[in-house]
Amino acid sequence: MYSTPDHVNFTKSQTVGSVINSKQDIHCLIEIPITATIEEAFDLLLAENILSVPVYRFWRGHKQPIAIVNVLDLVTFIQPMFDKEDDSKS
Repeated sequence: MYSTPDHVNFTKSQTVGSVINSKQDIHCLIEIPITATIEEAFDLLLAENILSVPVYRFWRGHKQPIAIVNVLDLVTFIQPMFDKEDDSKS
């Protein structure tokens, strides 16, 4: 696939808001607190059929977004636990 002047002009002139407005189903923002467990994060991602989710904390009574966590982040974090199990079986 290649870019034409029409493609370039279209992508330069349209906003993310245009994409949101063109969707039939607009869902509410899905987010997870920083205190959620890894299991809860996996459950949420699976239930919502998404790969990443914003993480928030409460700061002075208000939600403050602090990061986005994704499936790769979670898998990478727990992978060493499986490596330890494999080493102990050897």
